[in-house]
Amino acid sequence: MAYSHNGMRTHLYTIQSLGRKPVDMKIGTFCHEAGHLICRFPDLYDYGSRDGDSDPSAGMGYFCLMASGSHLNHGRSPAPISGYLRNLAGWADNEIILNNPGKYQAKHGDYNTVHKYLVNNKPNEYFIIENRTRLGLDLHCKSSGLSVNHCDTLGSNEWQGGTADKHYQCALIQADGSRNLENNRNQGDEDDLFKQKRGLILSRDTIPSSRAWGGMESGLKIYNITEPEEVIFFETGNPQEPEGSGETIIKESRPSMLIPDHDPKGITDQIDFFKQGTIEKISVSVDIAHTYIQDLRVELESPWAEIITLADQEGGNAYDLRSTYDSDSKLSSLKGKNFAGPWKLHLVDLAKRDTGKLNSWKMEIDYKQQENILKKEKIETLSIPDMDPMGVNSIISISETGRITQAIINIELNHSYHGDLAATLTSPSGKSVTLFPFNSLGTNQGLLSKSFSTTSDPGLAPLINENLHGNWTLNVNDKWELDNGSLKKWSMELWS
Repeated sequence: MAYSHNGMRTHLYTIQSLGRKPVDMKIGTFCHEAGHLICRFPDLYDYGSRDGDSDPSAGMGYFCLMASGSHLNHGRSPAPISGYLRNLAGWADNEIILNNPGKYQAKHGDYNTVHKYLVNNKPNEYFIIENRTRLGLDLHCKSSGLSVNHCDTLGSNEWQGGTADKHYQCALIQADGSRNLENNRNQGDEDDLFKQKRGLILSRDTIPSSRAWGGMESGLKIYNITEPEEVIFFETGNPQEPEGSGETIIKESRPSMLIPDHDPKGITDQIDFFKQGTIEKISVSVDIAHTYIQDLRVELESPWAEIITLADQEGGNAYDLRSTYDSDSKLSSLKGKNFAGPWKLHLVDLAKRDTGKLNSWKMEIDYKQQENILKKEKIETLSIPDMDPMGVNSIISISETGRITQAIINIELNHSYHGDLAATLTSPSGKSVTLFPFNSLGTNQGLLSKSFSTTSDPGLAPLINENLHGNWTLNVNDKWELDNGSLKKWSMELWS
């Protein structure tokens, strides 16, 4: 009911608690709800049952007041309103367009300014970049660095799939490529923002990427980000890979990391590659100081989670391990595969007494340029038979040839109980991978829209190096009784 007093009458109002006791002063919920009431801001988190999607995700997590950011510091120090909403509300008088290559600076707390990159021919889609260093209103932010938000005024933060027609209204591009927010693994973590780094950091070919919704080129490239502080400098444009040119790339890491003695966890260091290309020749060199190298196990992990043992308690009582391994021997399985992404060196000391240190390691790759991307989509409504182990099959036929170096699978279906379902994809050669197993999707119902990638889902790794040509079969089956639904469409994005 409206309240009247001395000729004044309320129309819209909200009543919120500031905690259970006066000392609490939890202003987060009050600020969040005021954002709805005063500014008509949308929620940037996932209700789980709105806009035809019931699959849970975290939306913008802790990185915006209108998501879970209202809960930071137990609700006492909520996150600021994201640049996307400030820009939408017209609060930012100073709009800096990043489409022109150059060096830019993002000042923390300059809420009157937005840095925006426009996607060609898509007036509703753009990127907004912010300085979210742990200062001021961001003191309790879950990460510290440069924030890159992928925005679309026609999107919804119910739609975590990232497909061309169903995607977030505002998505944080997580620097570690984990997609934890979309997969509802957490509300944000230390690795989500971009920190100090030289060279190309974000583009259509990096992990994560700056591709427009649907996987098309947006044109955004970011490189040379400075350390998180009051002002962060960054560049846009068309940089060259700083570590090499032509058909050879060399990268080296000098971590100078101590190796814990007799510890199965060991240490891990990482080298990232951003170019797309297939390996013609590869070598890995290690420089390890140690007083008894037979204690050591050294492993190389590829971006698609293949583990290759370089050394396993070899070398007797010799000091120090300085060796090079190449594709003529232990690395032969890597030939012909795409090298873009994170490469990890795992090092473990398996015995007591002797100790050492990883001084440095280096990767040298001769490669062939890789730019071919094939997109195929199948739109058809197929009923999923209830409690039938055979399920329903949908086939995409590919006439092109080539070997897969990276793949993204998108699937959209409608079902009254997602946990009943399981889905597999089978290649023309008969190799099958599980997209999601039975009882893995919980009790959600309605529309399910999900994406699976060889760069973020280890279960899809067997697809790498498969031949494109032939029939690809998606099978969806319902393994429990009562509930029912249908497969709407699915698509494949394949690099070769």
